[in-house]
Amino acid sequence: MRFYSVLTFATLLGVLLNFLAFDAIKMLYWSAVINGVAAAPAVAAVVKLAGDKRAMGRFAIGPALRILGWATAAVMTLTAACVFLTFKN
Repeated sequence: MRFYSVLTFATLLGVLLNFLAFDAIKMLYWSAVINGVAAAPAVAAVVKLAGDKRAMGRFAIGPALRILGWATAAVMTLTAACVFLTFKN
């Protein structure tokens, strides 16, 4: 039941934003930027947790995947920084 209330709220909010004359393309762009910025710390948290033997036990990732995960988080962080450094009004 909770899913339907969230879906209903999101739909009503979208209709309201449409009637308030917000630019849908700009909203999509900024939601993608926010998702990209939020993804870097999320990847870092997953890599940290996945490499923790106390949390994951025998399913903890090895050093190669840990290095790849941290490299991915670093590239995502640098990419997010570049978006803001090169942004022009």
